[in-house]
Amino acid sequence: KRKQDKIVGIDLGYLSYSVRGAPYCAYANLFVQIALPAVRIFAIDLENSHILLSLGITAVPLFVQLIRPPFESEWINSLVAFSHMACLNAYVAAFVTKVQTEKGWG
Repeated sequence: KRKQDKIVGIDLGYLSYSVRGAPYCAYANLFVQIALPAVRIFAIDLENSHILLSLGITAVPLFVQLIRPPFESEWINSLVAFSHMACLNAYVAAFVTKVQTEKGWG
């Protein structure tokens, strides 16, 4: 694969895309870019459900990335997985804060 990339003139080194995983990850990211604004538009009346729905939608690229890594380098794949987990952490924190204020814990 690397030899073929060098012949074509594309040598991205550690950032070389995986042929098996990159399309799946691209479609997962596209799904999130479409679905999150849709949740914001259509799920305004839902109390905690829109946070959980957004959390589930945001988890899709992480699961796809763990099943089909988008890059050839394991280190870069770990960095991408960490960034997806940081996004999930924001939704978990929002949900916990919402529950705490409703229950009067904080």
